[in-house]
Amino acid sequence: MSNKKIDTLRTLILIAFIVLGLLVAGVVLCAIALIRGNNFFSNTSLAIIFLTCYVLSVADLVLVNQLFARREALFRRQIWIDGIFDSDVEIWGDETFEHEMAKRFRKSRDDSLKMTGILYMHGFNNQPLTTFRQVDIFSLNEITLNVIQTTLTNKENWIYGLNRQNHFLFGATVKSKDEFFGVLQNIADSINVELSRRPSLPMAFVMLGANIVEENESIYEAIEHASVAARYDAGMRLSGDIKLFDPHMLESRAFEREQSLEIDEAIEKKQFLIYYQAKWNLRENHYYGAEALIRWRHPRRGYLPPSAFIPYAEASGKIVDIDHYVFETVCQDLARWKKERRRSLIVSVNLSRRTVYDPGLINFFAETIKKYDIDPKTIEIELTESLAAQDTSFIGFVIRKIKALGFSTSIDDFGIGYSSLSAIKNIEFDVLKLDKSFIDDVELNKESENLVASIINLVHGLGMWVIAEGVENPKQAEILQSHNLDAIQGYYYARPLEVGEFEALLEHNKFESEEVSEALNKHRNVRIIMKGGDEQ
Repeated sequence: MSNKKIDTLRTLILIAFIVLGLLVAGVVLCAIALIRGNNFFSNTSLAIIFLTCYVLSVADLVLVNQLFARREALFRRQIWIDGIFDSDVEIWGDETFEHEMAKRFRKSRDDSLKMTGILYMHGFNNQPLTTFRQVDIFSLNEITLNVIQTTLTNKENWIYGLNRQNHFLFGATVKSKDEFFGVLQNIADSINVELSRRPSLPMAFVMLGANIVEENESIYEAIEHASVAARYDAGMRLSGDIKLFDPHMLESRAFEREQSLEIDEAIEKKQFLIYYQAKWNLRENHYYGAEALIRWRHPRRGYLPPSAFIPYAEASGKIVDIDHYVFETVCQDLARWKKERRRSLIVSVNLSRRTVYDPGLINFFAETIKKYDIDPKTIEIELTESLAAQDTSFIGFVIRKIKALGFSTSIDDFGIGYSSLSAIKNIEFDVLKLDKSFIDDVELNKESENLVASIINLVHGLGMWVIAEGVENPKQAEILQSHNLDAIQGYYYARPLEVGEFEALLEHNKFESEEVSEALNKHRNVRIIMKGGDEQ
């Protein structure tokens, strides 16, 4: 429909330009006739024709500008629609929706209840819809719009629209809050039924918020309050749950804004600290690398673990800045260790979902390692299993780009999320990190030991290294070594340590022999066996 409107406007603009040309020609001819004199019209008649053509030319020019502005607005709308729907659809944008809702509310009966609502979707662990594959976004929006149109057919007291954040908007005059909630719940339940029939789509949660419009509340505020309610505790709610706006929710919103500013300040003032947890090579019996972990040295709240700020950072998008900060800090440490001729290490860095989908990620990696003159073989990029299994085609593409820079790659937390052997087989990971849950009772339960042994053999068959996380005692280490595990990361060999303590651990520890420790710390060539028996 929008394309037809654009074509119509293009035709009208052409006609308007032709008319404008004729009018301008009339103005010019009349001006020449007035200057030279003529035998056909009196000067008064020519002046009237001149002024008429001039006024119409100005009016036509204004019309042309308006047509161009209208066409530009349709172009922008079409670009927006093309980003969220696979085909052209008729749905009000937020400005039109707000205008129509204000008009209807003014005409409504005084005893009716005016309410607004918001519906949006997010993925597992509050993953924003924008990180989904484009084809999945199309499908989810198509399902949602079809359900809304079907549910609201013949409900003349309801209107709906869509804003630029891909949130569906609702406005209605109803007899009671329960009536409004009932319709929204029907929409949510129908969407969930449709999603259950399409297992190929990624997991999506339907979040809804509602707001009772107060007498002095603007339309913008009414919609914004519904949006606040929809997002409130979104990560803790079930799909289809409806929240009614309460003023205390704004306090939570204010806290989020405050935390956003604090994260920016923490990056600027280097309040985020990088801890390193050493990894032990079971084949060669020495520390060969570490995982970079983040802590926040907050000026008022003290040392904060990742669980205190990462969930908000992921939801807000600040996680991309944090991931960049961690990577660059690791590069700075690697450059310093190289300059000080400390032992060569392989440091693993975690990436969040949002960072993986960031189009500037590969360029950032390339520019940073060039800036600090880092050998890419000393960096390992970690992705969680749930991310790797959710969109194997895209993640496989990103992994190939990362490996092309020279980094090794690993799949983290294997076994706790969307276990997918096909993801491991189809994506070129170098290392698999076995989750702590597999290790907890390996020395007590023979079935657990057999399961771990089978996984190790299977992964070795795919040409990958296997690391066990969460090893806490020597018995666990002994059992895992007997099944040809490659490496261990856990409290038995090392806790996460600040960089100074980590460097001291590598200099003096109770696990490495004096000969190996001396050779490594003097930066001699010591063999480290990696994936498939390759040496590094």
